[in-house]
Amino acid sequence: MACLKIVSKLPQMIEKLSVSTSVYTLACTQCNSFGFQRLSTSASYKTSNRDHLPPKEKDDSHYSGSFISWKSVIAAAGVGTFALYALKEMMKTKDANIAATKQVMIGKADLGGDWVLIDHHGDKRSNLDFTGQWVLLYFGFTFCPDICPEQMEKLVETVDRIDDDPSLPNVTPIFITLDPERDTPVLLARYVSEFSPKVIGMTGTKEQIAAAAKAYRIYYSAGPKDEENDYIVDHSIIQYLVDPEGNFCEYFGQNKTASEVYHGAKKHMKEWIKEHPMTKTSSK
Repeated sequence: MACLKIVSKLPQMIEKLSVSTSVYTLACTQCNSFGFQRLSTSASYKTSNRDHLPPKEKDDSHYSGSFISWKSVIAAAGVGTFALYALKEMMKTKDANIAATKQVMIGKADLGGDWVLIDHHGDKRSNLDFTGQWVLLYFGFTFCPDICPEQMEKLVETVDRIDDDPSLPNVTPIFITLDPERDTPVLLARYVSEFSPKVIGMTGTKEQIAAAAKAYRIYYSAGPKDEENDYIVDHSIIQYLVDPEGNFCEYFGQNKTASEVYHGAKKHMKEWIKEHPMTKTSSK
């Protein structure tokens, strides 16, 4: 009976054995496709022995055309940083040029100009006679009771400090009256001599004085006359620095001290000399 049972189950056992054999064969085939040798059923086979495994071949197919090295990244970052720095420097230069252009337009273009007057010696003079010289210009009148004398003293002190500075050229101080009706050349000669022989006094006709004052935007107005025909001239209280080419450089208001005017003038003179190294100016 036992034999009959075994015989009856024999087909099923063969079928299972065939399936197991097929699975085993398929597994070995797959292993071979990945470069592995078929596993040995021998008890002497050691799974830790990797000398029997063939070396793997590197497959670069997944990276072809898309690989980026760290060197490329660093190089790109460096180029980008340099480009950004160069752009910032260009913008700084552009802004500086715009600021310089605005300064020229506001300062030199709007103030200063030609004038023709009579000096305290009675000689006809113009702004062109002072080409090649630095000029410190002040508008006032000889009958001024207090402000003009103070400004004249400040003018002379500033000029003396500049003339005593060996690194700077000389400066010519010019006093232009705003009261041509009373300030004759003779009266001007006496007035400027009270402050310094360096000062040149200027007068002229009403039209000539008005043209010079207009060039430097000087406000002035004669007040009413008293019983003795005396009057005060109300006017702007400003000193002007003019370069050797006759261009306006800077103005200094009433509240500026002689020291501040000196240092302000020195700054402009140094800058101008640096920009015009071959131009001759009045020297010591």
